[in-house]
Amino acid sequence: MKGYPQQLLQYFYHLEHAGELTAAPIYVMEQGTVEQGDIVRFYVKLENQRIIQARFKAYGSVAIIAGGEYVCRWLEGKNIQEAAEIQASQILTALGLSSLKNHTAVLLTQCVGKLIQRMYADAKK
Repeated sequence: MKGYPQQLLQYFYHLEHAGELTAAPIYVMEQGTVEQGDIVRFYVKLENQRIIQARFKAYGSVAIIAGGEYVCRWLEGKNIQEAAEIQASQILTALGLSSLKNHTAVLLTQCVGKLIQRMYADAKK
């Protein structure tokens, strides 16, 4: 695919985390709309407050699909507090994207942020 950064294509062509998690208990969060052009859904499994599995499903651009893969790889092994530290700028850098694609990175981090909020809320119960 011409015109895409090599880093982005590495994630896009090597989707190890695409798909769903179905074995409970899992956390699921979706962000985006068809009208916006991109939708991402993350599935996360926790064990002892640590993310042991992360998967995603995405609809839209090459960047959102590659970004979903990057985020899942990054999340696995992190505790909730560490996972909350993900930044849009980090995603842009990892994928080799310019700030023109900031909306993609923001969408991904917003989805993770909402997922983290749900995990924190459940941890307080």
